[in-house]
Amino acid sequence: TVAPEQDGCQIYDACIYPDGNNAEAFKGYYPLGAKDFLEEVANAVAAAKEEFGVRVFNMSINMVAPVEEERYSPFAERLDQIADENDIILVISAGNLKRAEQRSPWPASPEEAIRYLAARSSRDTILQPSESSRSLTVGAVCTPNTPPHIAGTPACYSRRGPGLKVGVKPDLAHYGGCPPIASARNCGLFSVDRLGALVSCVGTSYAAPLVAKSIATLESRIKGYMTREALVALTVHHARVPEPVKHKKISEIARQFVGFGIPAATDEVLVTDDHQITLVFSDSLLVNQELHFEFPWPRCLVNPKTGGCRGNIRMTLVYQPPLNAAFGAEFVRVNLDAHLRQEDDAGNFRGQLKQISIPTGRPGSKKESGLIKHGLKWWPVKVYAKDIPNGVGISSNWQLAIDSVTRAGEEYPSDGVPFTVVLSISDPDGQGNVFNDLRQILQARGVTMSDIRVAGRVRPRI
Repeated sequence: TVAPEQDGCQIYDACIYPDGNNAEAFKGYYPLGAKDFLEEVANAVAAAKEEFGVRVFNMSINMVAPVEEERYSPFAERLDQIADENDIILVISAGNLKRAEQRSPWPASPEEAIRYLAARSSRDTILQPSESSRSLTVGAVCTPNTPPHIAGTPACYSRRGPGLKVGVKPDLAHYGGCPPIASARNCGLFSVDRLGALVSCVGTSYAAPLVAKSIATLESRIKGYMTREALVALTVHHARVPEPVKHKKISEIARQFVGFGIPAATDEVLVTDDHQITLVFSDSLLVNQELHFEFPWPRCLVNPKTGGCRGNIRMTLVYQPPLNAAFGAEFVRVNLDAHLRQEDDAGNFRGQLKQISIPTGRPGSKKESGLIKHGLKWWPVKVYAKDIPNGVGISSNWQLAIDSVTRAGEEYPSDGVPFTVVLSISDPDGQGNVFNDLRQILQARGVTMSDIRVAGRVRPRI
């Protein structure tokens, strides 16, 4: 449960952080503090990428300052530059609360959780540079079998996002152990120290490398090159919010601690059953362009009498917008959005999907402030979902569309904005042959398709 990947992971040690937490030792290596350190991070990343092809880096290190609502820190800005310069993914810990600041174990009742968090006066915002938009920030959840902690709930030391007024932070979560309480004998999470001894320990610093390992495994298992956006999109797309915090009453609160959820094991990402299909679209959106991909709904999910379409749908969009720290919280300068539309009786395509973070019927959710808070406008990762067990509409003709909007006065990148969309359609009953249905229809229409191939293993059906 805690570490579901079947294989081990080769580790490259950058060897740039002084042993221990000695401030004087750090200052001796890096007289200008974090600025010097991040330049050494840039050098180490470039060397690892050039010599060994490393593309996934774990950084369980945080500054002491919390993320500010209106300010995109120079530390996050530098990490984003490093990611762009080297085409790599940085996985960052969200940061830990000091023991005196830690929350009580997460309540079993959603109502109790809301009341408890509303009454807290301590500030528990994620630490810089975890607002980095190109990086993935990881919060910690409680491990199984560590009562009174409830497995899958936010760990009492894990800091909360988003910090900035925009976006989702942390992006993901993983198991980070639980501080022992009363008769508990351990933290539920074990590591090996430098001397080879087994130690029980906690922290978002232990949750982050579990996510990094999954992404590294995914990248190594796929034969050929995969864009950064595609790796992030596949990881986020298959992540799931833990059951104990899925209740709709606390969905917004849960997102502040676990983001889009815990990543799935690589085998779950790359292999699908016959009753589902996952399509991956990668391209660059040019200025004033709207991309469309029209396709038929799988036959086994279409009502032959009414034309209504059923199914469980999930879609994830990840893109690489231009960034400018001079604009503070508005540092993301281009917004991309994805739409899944169904043809109506007038021949027009109408949207049938909304983002998972948009509350149903919430007043003001369609205003700019609501679109930023709930619709993740101006944020480079978006997830959409809808379950349609009984069918919708009268047509089996559907359309995937990608469009953009630019902030006033901003010049759109001449090469376009790179993006990846991952779309999954499945039979709610787990019976229909969705994969073959849609694949055969697309091939008959001349659509060029290629499977993502796994190095040295069976070919996954994506």
